Amino acid sequence: TMEEARCKSTFKGEELCYVYDTVLRLNDSRFGGGESGRNVNDIWDYLRFGPIGRAFLADDRRVLLLDEIDKTDADTQDNLLDVLEDGSF
Repeated sequence: TMEEARCKSTFKGEELCYVYDTVLRLNDSRFGGGESGRNVNDIWDYLRFGPIGRAFLADDRRVLLLDEIDKTDADTQDNLLDVLEDGSF
C-alpha cells in the first residue's frame, strides 16, 4: 500500500503527520457533536492523520511517496528527515 503526499512550498512538516482541528473541537464543546459521534473529551476524534501519520500507524508496511519535497523550505525538509529517522512524531 502506498501513501502519497504532493508537497507544496507552503507545507509544514506537521501537516504531513497530522492536523489537530481546534475549531471543530471548540464548536463541538459549545454546540455538541450532534450525530457525528465525536466526543469532545477524546482528542483522537479531532486528529486527521496525513500520509506520514497513516504510514506510521498502519498495521502493514507502507511505501511513502513525498512528491516534490524539494519545493518545501530547508527547515521543513530537516524536520521531516528527523521524523523519518526517529520513526515517530
